[in-house]
Amino acid sequence: MSLLRVLLSFLIVLSTTIYVNAQVDTTFICGTDPESIEDVGELIETTYTLKVLLVDFQDIRAHSPAYSFTDFNNLFFSSGVYVSPNMYSPDGQQVFGSMRDYYSIMSDGEFTLTGYVLNRDPQENGTAPEWLTLPLDKSTYDNQGFANWGLFLTDVIDAANTIGYDISTNSTTKLAIIYAGHSYRGGSLNPQAGSYGGYHLYINGELFAAGAPYRSERPDAKFSEIGINAHEFGHILGMPDLGINGFWDLMNAGTYSGPSLRGACPAPLNPQARYKKGWVDFDPVTVNQTFQSNYYLQDPEIFQITKTSDPNYYWLIETRDFNATMTIGSTVTEDYNSWMLRNFFPNTEIEKGVLIWRIKFNNWGAILQADGVRWTGYPQITEGTPYPGTGNVEVLSPWSDGRATPDWVPNTKPSLNVGTEIVGEGTDWYLIDLYVSNPEDASPSKPQNLVIYTHMNGHPNLDWEENTEPDLLQYRIYRDGEQIAITTSTFYTDNDVTIYAPIYQIDYFVKAEDTDFNLSVASETESVMGFIHKSSEDDKEKNRLPKEYVLEQNYPNPFNPTSKISYSIQKDGLVSLKVYDILGKEVASLVNEPKIAGTYNIEFNASNLPSGIYFYRIQTGTFIDTKKLILLK
Repeated sequence: MSLLRVLLSFLIVLSTTIYVNAQVDTTFICGTDPESIEDVGELIETTYTLKVLLVDFQDIRAHSPAYSFTDFNNLFFSSGVYVSPNMYSPDGQQVFGSMRDYYSIMSDGEFTLTGYVLNRDPQENGTAPEWLTLPLDKSTYDNQGFANWGLFLTDVIDAANTIGYDISTNSTTKLAIIYAGHSYRGGSLNPQAGSYGGYHLYINGELFAAGAPYRSERPDAKFSEIGINAHEFGHILGMPDLGINGFWDLMNAGTYSGPSLRGACPAPLNPQARYKKGWVDFDPVTVNQTFQSNYYLQDPEIFQITKTSDPNYYWLIETRDFNATMTIGSTVTEDYNSWMLRNFFPNTEIEKGVLIWRIKFNNWGAILQADGVRWTGYPQITEGTPYPGTGNVEVLSPWSDGRATPDWVPNTKPSLNVGTEIVGEGTDWYLIDLYVSNPEDASPSKPQNLVIYTHMNGHPNLDWEENTEPDLLQYRIYRDGEQIAITTSTFYTDNDVTIYAPIYQIDYFVKAEDTDFNLSVASETESVMGFIHKSSEDDKEKNRLPKEYVLEQNYPNPFNPTSKISYSIQKDGLVSLKVYDILGKEVASLVNEPKIAGTYNIEFNASNLPSGIYFYRIQTGTFIDTKKLILLK
């Protein structure tokens, strides 16, 4: 089904969060009242106890055959065993750890979840618990209005107290009420967390199935997994719904991640949430540096760049690997980043990416949308979020997007000191230039919104948004991959092409260039149907000659062991192109001879050199330029 056909099925009241799946028509609305969330602060070397109370209704009883005490203990409290292929859910579904395992990994071992099922064991043999039956039908409780759980909780508390169950809670003891049947969404039984009558608790269903119908029993519903439970428990720990973060965060649509969108492999908590709980540390960046950003799930490497005038306004930069594994107990399985893109974009080719989060005034963080595109109807449900993503977006700066709001817009406004640029990558890491000052030293941002319309004389007219970097020099225009022009304006008419369909497809893109001759990545490609013609052989030759001296960035970079270096010279002359190591020692002489005006490519073979950072320098006449290249073996 089309990404744009997802239906938003319910009226949103309070400050609720909608979870939308792009492949299955499904909506999850968390009913938690944000006013009821109390941030409990850091949770270092902390143990919480969760009491689980199972309740059913006059019309909807517990699943048959009944799930056992062991099934519920495995789901919530087991350590290192509830993971496939070591174990599967009682319905035979693939699982990726218990809720205890999830929070142990997210907290790097600082937080421990223990607990037990409160219900009686009528057989006294540890098999099926005796569910506590409420006096009304399930639909009656669900029809009290969205997230209006008062009638339901009043009857639960009365029934539990009557039978003598200890449902008391305190600062480290909480209550989970699991009701029989499908987990309803959109009514009073909507999964939610908060305080009621002095009890700190959350509610959720015994079973779950993604997609509509939301408020009736489902024959395809299976034993509930950790996703929704971990999300609602996150509220009890003080974490709010974070609707802006989409499927990248447990506290939003990341709840669903896993096979069949059942939440067996939920997304990680965002780094700011983990930091506020005391579970991760940041690596503050204090001077402009190039860092290798590695991926780790349990103890992630998170770089922090702060706005100069406000220490509570900062950006967090981390690498995520979407094909990584984790070890739970002795079992290796896919880790909590592995299903996010797979669920929403099963054909994606993205294997890793850099996530950047904007933190304002110590809030819980908003992920930046690298390609700057807001998906129709809901933010962040797009595979263009990570850098460089599907759009090959490598630069974040105050000028990388002209909008000031909303929070997901990919720029570092209002700060003028912050910027990042991806300059290399490996299997599970990126090489990133991090700027705490002078972010204009990064390459220009990717030119945006290139469009082509037909000029009055039938030629294609290219138009794009102006880059606003203070050191912008000009734009380079490319047709079918070859540079055809340089301009300082934001439009260009290609007089050598006439639009006339159907002849053949002609592709255009634009690159921005700054005063240090750094080039941006290419804009999105736009195409026309037409034919190319030239006026004369003299015009052809004139168009081939470079308009200026240029030393291009080598490609690929990093490389092993060969890389191509291109350069253009405007006039005939002696050309020297040499490579130096980081200490300034010459390690290779690539060119040292007269050249006529033109553009040249040369291959640099570094098979005899060790890994490291090198520099290549060109000199011809008064033109001198130096660029960095990285050898990784």
